[in-house]
Amino acid sequence: MRHIVCICALAVLTSMGSACMSSASAQDAIPLMDFYTVDQRYYRNVETHPEIEWPTLTFAHGQSVSFDRLYKEEDGRKLHVDVFGPSEEVRNGRAVILVHGGAWRSGNKSHMFLLANLLAQRGYTVFTPEYRLSVEAPYPTGLVDLNDLIVWVKDNAEELEIDPAAVAIAGGSSGGHMAALLGFSSGETLFRSDAGDDTSVAAVIDMDGVLDFRTDLALQYENRAGANSGVALWVGGAYETATELWVEASPVVHLSEDAPPTLIISSGNPRFTEGHLSVEAWLTARDIPYEFYSYEDMFHTFWLFDPYASEVADRIDAFLEQVFPVSLDYPSNYQIEIDGQTWFAARSSDMCERHVNAALSAYYSFPLYREERSATRDRFFLNETSDCWIELYVDGVDDQSILYKVDASGRLTDKRVLSWWGPTIYPYPEVTGTVFPLEPGDLLLDRRPD
Repeated sequence: MRHIVCICALAVLTSMGSACMSSASAQDAIPLMDFYTVDQRYYRNVETHPEIEWPTLTFAHGQSVSFDRLYKEEDGRKLHVDVFGPSEEVRNGRAVILVHGGAWRSGNKSHMFLLANLLAQRGYTVFTPEYRLSVEAPYPTGLVDLNDLIVWVKDNAEELEIDPAAVAIAGGSSGGHMAALLGFSSGETLFRSDAGDDTSVAAVIDMDGVLDFRTDLALQYENRAGANSGVALWVGGAYETATELWVEASPVVHLSEDAPPTLIISSGNPRFTEGHLSVEAWLTARDIPYEFYSYEDMFHTFWLFDPYASEVADRIDAFLEQVFPVSLDYPSNYQIEIDGQTWFAARSSDMCERHVNAALSAYYSFPLYREERSATRDRFFLNETSDCWIELYVDGVDDQSILYKVDASGRLTDKRVLSWWGPTIYPYPEVTGTVFPLEPGDLLLDRRPD
């Protein structure tokens, strides 16, 4: 059965009925400001951009969506996140956190459903969180909430089938600003609940989010309403009276040698990505991956609607492919170390796939067992080199496998025995038939402890 989901302001309508997506609505006395909604943005822009489509989700076979998972509770306030999971066929072990916008005081996690679904169909596990807005709690509460989400994602990496070292954070408008602020400040304790938390992210994607509040262009718009501006209502004062907080909340002032790779996608209106040239100068001077893409004369919230949401998903995917050239399909504990090098498990690799037959031929020309046992291709192990280990599963041997190393030209350069009771790497036996026959589940060169 194919499920179609249409996104409304705060609700999701499905063939199963309707469900309110505002988790906060079930809790008492939580302020809500709804001036920023998907339908409001659609009707504002559809006349000048008739090509945009009302957000509709079509779930591919094998996808999963888990709504309202609790990631934090503080003083009775529960915060939830929705998790869009990919099908097993495309899962790549990477994660993206999508932060909704709304001038730091409005918006809802359902606004990011379309982009989340598109990224999930490209292999990512995607998180759309709620966080406390300025109408409920002042700066920096929402930032602390989102850092706590990063910790929650990493703590649950095995269950979520992601690599905790491959978590990116992205956002649009004020959500893009917050994503950049958290990514650039991740080496600091400023926005952490606990100083020892690991809040690092592997990449930042900022869609039309301001990067520097201190410039004339930023202040012309962000401080125009004085104490009633979005930033002022968030940090607690206009620029003139709360200068230190405006500076502290500017992502560029937190850039460091450990800044993550960054992709900035602009509508073409320079006010929304003010500060991007400073980010570019800092990152490129340190050979940290950076990319800036700008539309021409695009409306501000382009990521909410197709065809542009699909374009954004493609750009994010292409950027993260550069940042993570090894496609991880398993949690980070699915890795092996051989001769001082770490290799990560992957289900697919075009280069490795071309040389599977060579590995199988090598195995059958030198069988390890007195009795004949067939072998099939299992995983690949990759790292930043151009080499690859091809793992062969041997029929009836459940806890070990054979590894063959190939280079980019397809030449077999090494072979090992892998015991997953450890895991441990052994030299390949030099004499055929010296290994005793095994029962299913026994280890080839090792024994389970009693």
